[in-house]
Amino acid sequence: MGNNTDKDIIMNSQVWKINMMNNAKPSSVSPDRLPAITPEYDPWDPIRSLRRHGDHKLTSVELTVTQLCNMRCEHCAVGDSLAMTEGPKIPLSVILKRLDEVEELETISITGGEPSYREETVREYIVPILRYARERGVRSQINSNITLDLARYESMAPYLDVMHISFNYLNADDFYEVGFVRSDRTVSRGTAAKLYERMVDNARELARGGMFVSAESMINYRTHEKLVGIHRLIEEIESPPA
Repeated sequence: MGNNTDKDIIMNSQVWKINMMNNAKPSSVSPDRLPAITPEYDPWDPIRSLRRHGDHKLTSVELTVTQLCNMRCEHCAVGDSLAMTEGPKIPLSVILKRLDEVEELETISITGGEPSYREETVREYIVPILRYARERGVRSQINSNITLDLARYESMAPYLDVMHISFNYLNADDFYEVGFVRSDRTVSRGTAAKLYERMVDNARELARGGMFVSAESMINYRTHEKLVGIHRLIEEIESPPA
């Protein structure tokens, strides 16, 4: 998120955002040693950390690893900052060093753009950061549209706690209208339909493989009358009819 600067650091009491885009230590902490994520236990909830510490502490860090994206969603919070070429990168070693300085770190979130847009970013940044988090006992999540090759997401699976997706569609037509409304280039409905099908297939396969896939639906003028159907579709993706 943000502009193409490699040292733009925004900090507040709960979330540290770093615009960055190279290898980490191997994982050694089993997820079984950490509390299960439930509606009652959400590590990203700032109220929980406030109650735990009795004061605002820096407990969550959000890393923007790219400003590239294969979509231009209507609801995107950083749509105006998405780019066609990659900007400068902060070295991974610097990122990990700064993470070491956050004593009360509990969660790391990775976002973009589409974090998995480039395989190099997945291999040289995302997976090492996820390994770091797992080794340290820090929860991790990624915000993704999961419309790219399944293998990119499977490489994250051993270390990732939550794959967070935005799901505001009943069908491929909804996906096309929402996902490319802000695109400067013409995208055909056929191309959008293939991406929609891949997103659904990827969500199903990742969930079957044991990944926690969290689907969020926005309430807006497009979705408010479709929410029941959208949530029913999400349930079918998780547990398809026999």
